[in-house]
Amino acid sequence: MSESLNQTTNQDVVQKDVKKKVIPRQDKPPENDTGLWKFNRRSFLTLTGWLGFLGFIFTSIIGAIRYMFPRVLYEPPTTFKAGYPDEYTVGEVS
Repeated sequence: MSESLNQTTNQDVVQKDVKKKVIPRQDKPPENDTGLWKFNRRSFLTLTGWLGFLGFIFTSIIGAIRYMFPRVLYEPPTTFKAGYPDEYTVGEVS
C-alpha cells in the first residue's frame, strides 16, 4: 500500500514540476533580456539593406543637384589678334 501511495505522490510531484516549467513564447522576448539592442543576422541584413537604400537615395539626390549646375570652364579665350601680315618682316623671329 505504501508503494502505491509513494508512486502516486511521485507522479503528482512530476506533474507539478511539469506545470512549473514555463516555455517562453516565440513572439515575446525572454524576461531576463536586459538589453534593448539585439543584433543578430536578420538585424544585420535589415540594417545593411536600409543603409544601401539610403546611400542610393543620397547619391541620386546629389547627382540631381549637381546636374542643375553646368560644367563651365572660365578660361581666357584661346584666339588672339597678332596683327596684320604686312607688319612682320620675312626671315626675322622676334
